[in-house]
Amino acid sequence: MTQPQLTVVIIGGGIGGLFAANALIAHGFDVSVYEQAPALGEVGAGVFLTPNSVRQLQRVGLGHQVERWGARVGHGSHYFRHDGAPIAPVQVTDSAGWNATFGMHRADLVEMLASALPSGVVRTGHRGTGFEQTGEVARVSFANGAVAEGDVVIAADGIHSELRHYAAPPSRPVFHGSVAYRGVLPHRCIPHWPTDCWQMWLGKGKHFLSFPVRSGELINYVGFVPADAEMKESWSAPGDPDVLRREFEGWDPRIGTLLSQVEKTFRWALYDREPLPAWTRGRLTLLGDAAHPMLPHLGQGANQSIEDGMALATILARAERASVPAALLAYERLRRERVAAVQRGARENGMRYDLVLRRSRRSRCRDRSACGVPQTALRSRRRAGSASRGGCLGLNGCYVATAVNRAITLSTVGVCSCARPAFPRIPCACGHRCGAFLRVNVDDSAAAFASIDDTRKACGRRCSAGSGA
Repeated sequence: MTQPQLTVVIIGGGIGGLFAANALIAHGFDVSVYEQAPALGEVGAGVFLTPNSVRQLQRVGLGHQVERWGARVGHGSHYFRHDGAPIAPVQVTDSAGWNATFGMHRADLVEMLASALPSGVVRTGHRGTGFEQTGEVARVSFANGAVAEGDVVIAADGIHSELRHYAAPPSRPVFHGSVAYRGVLPHRCIPHWPTDCWQMWLGKGKHFLSFPVRSGELINYVGFVPADAEMKESWSAPGDPDVLRREFEGWDPRIGTLLSQVEKTFRWALYDREPLPAWTRGRLTLLGDAAHPMLPHLGQGANQSIEDGMALATILARAERASVPAALLAYERLRRERVAAVQRGARENGMRYDLVLRRSRRSRCRDRSACGVPQTALRSRRRAGSASRGGCLGLNGCYVATAVNRAITLSTVGVCSCARPAFPRIPCACGHRCGAFLRVNVDDSAAAFASIDDTRKACGRRCSAGSGA
């Protein structure tokens, strides 16, 4: 008998929700996406796509679109001091040496993902406000009075998710004392700016980065500066270009040249959340920023949302209607530990970027860690946790453990010193506490993501339950 087609309701039409819709439709699901805005769109800013997400975009048939609309970042990428003195090159390949790192305009990425969906999948003007489930049916109610039903509900509605509290205990966004001024400039305004590399300048308490988007026609810039008071978390809050220019006055003249052309900028207050203890309740699960908002200092926010979508689609592809709750728990078990490590790494990277720049042992260690070259500190005392035991996590290159003032931290820009991906252990989802674990390759995630069948096999080798989730 043919397995009945599962119906999936996705709340949120951002990058994570739209990619999940593409991945689920590729597996034959009936998918609807509900977005609260009257139309899909993004602010004028860029997003950095690293190999771990580019692989997933290729697997849903969008690799050529990434090549068309993105700007490949190459080996000229570099770290600089605030005055322009070079620190170290940036490694932009993954742990296997695969160079597929792109800058993309957010609006281009959203349009690309939405255009790949069948007509009628995306429905705008729907703000999800309520959730309930009875038996094998989950329902979402909207502020406009509409109701949607499905076998699965995915809350991909961002850091201020309306549905998060139905799956996770209450939590508050954490303000990290800084804001990012961001925007894009036409390359014709700064014709000598490179169109094939990522660049970052590090200074006292602040840093500045740039990378190309839209095939090099536009240059994306982000200036990170301290803030004295909390402010609204928003991608689209207007910023003052004159304030931005004053913040980086006296820095590398190249930055001054770029900022002299800025007429409009956006101000983004930087928030994340502590890792949530749960993402899933019955037929509802969280995805992307709704589950794990993170600071931008690893460039992994959008990339981890894309990984979420592929993991969820792969696992649900093996599920039946009755086993959906178990499948969603398997997705959560697979993803929660990984993204929590990325959240922590983003915080640590931001602190390292904004250390007081002085020629001290600490400063020299930071410079070396920015290069991603393994240090002798790898042999020193390590903190608890899988990431600090010398393994990579399969991001842009990978994480490499390095030392800053005798403390092990994470660097995101180096190639893996062990030249192999990490294989975290995911607990068996059989529900019998059998103690079995499934090793999952997260460096090439979609090729080896845990599925219900995989979990059964892992369980069957070590416990009598054997039936799995």
